[in-house]
Amino acid sequence: MHFPKIPSILSLILILLSSSSYAFERTDLKKIIECKSDYSTYSDFASEYDENLTALGFKKIEDSDQPFIYLYKTNQPIELFGLKTNEIALAGQGITAVFRNVNVQQLSKKFDIPQHPDFTMLPLFRGVRTVKTEPATSDSVTFYHNLNLSEMKGKKPMVLLGCTYEADREEMEKMLQE
Repeated sequence: MHFPKIPSILSLILILLSSSSYAFERTDLKKIIECKSDYSTYSDFASEYDENLTALGFKKIEDSDQPFIYLYKTNQPIELFGLKTNEIALAGQGITAVFRNVNVQQLSKKFDIPQHPDFTMLPLFRGVRTVKTEPATSDSVTFYHNLNLSEMKGKKPMVLLGCTYEADREEMEKMLQE
């Protein structure tokens, strides 16, 4: 028997497999938001966040009350931090879950996130706790995985809970000077 087309078909399959990029799943997003991922995965996801979120079923929604964050909504709820939500946000340097009608003080206690000293005199909650440190390598700086909790007031109050992956500032400055 002669199978002349098999090598060309195998070659085509190998080319397609090697050129395909990683498709993120909801479990990846969950790990990123809950500070259970690593900086590399977060960076890969965030570099094309709109496309990745769209592929996961999220749609960007406009909210003029919150001009400094990007809100995304899905019809299929996702469980984050033991609570279900159908909204997430890109806020600051991270991706967060958006919760409505939750007690921010209970979340603060549950996740051991203290009120930030700069906000103790304000009628809202802002707090952060470092949950993991990714040590520097020969080609990267140290990254801190910080769990952030923020209370947002306004017409549609919300609580943001999620992770930021922050580079060590001193190491970054040193690297930039070299």
